[in-house]
Amino acid sequence: MKSNHSSPIAYKGVIDLKSIDDNRDGKVYQCPMDFNVLSDKPGVDPKCGMKLKEVSLEQAKKKLTMHGFKVK
Repeated sequence: MKSNHSSPIAYKGVIDLKSIDDNRDGKVYQCPMDFNVLSDKPGVDPKCGMKLKEVSLEQAKKKLTMHGFKVK
């Protein structure tokens, strides 16, 4: 069964960005403050209420690693 990443989730552990990119467009939505809150669709961070920003997988990876998260 295919995962659905349409709702924002705060990811923990090693984050697999490619698995979050359900539509395979090379982009995800990421919170500008809580970098581990990600979705494949637009949404709002359930932790802080900020609107998620569309970023490339590389941009998301860069922000995550800069802030101590591990990315697959």
